[in-house]
Amino acid sequence: KWYILISYPVAGFFSYATLLVTSILLLVAAKKAGSRHGRTLRWEGIITVLLSVGVLLLSFLPLSLMLGAWLLEAAHYSDTAWRALASVQYLNIMANFFVY
Repeated sequence: KWYILISYPVAGFFSYATLLVTSILLLVAAKKAGSRHGRTLRWEGIITVLLSVGVLLLSFLPLSLMLGAWLLEAAHYSDTAWRALASVQYLNIMANFFVY
């Protein structure tokens, strides 16, 4: 039980941090590549990257918090709450359709 309490939050933090840092580094690399050719980044591309990452992080945040409370046995949730928060994850898939 103690392994789960430590490993899930650590793995989640590192995966989200990696996603965020990689997106920022991608924008920095694109800006450097564009400036070498005398061009600037288009704001549409920046917004697309930031919205994709932001929606992904926001879509998994409620379920992550609920799972953390469940692992700590601080709260007990109904099946309806689990289904509602699990369906929020699909917000990312729907948002990506409209972003691209």
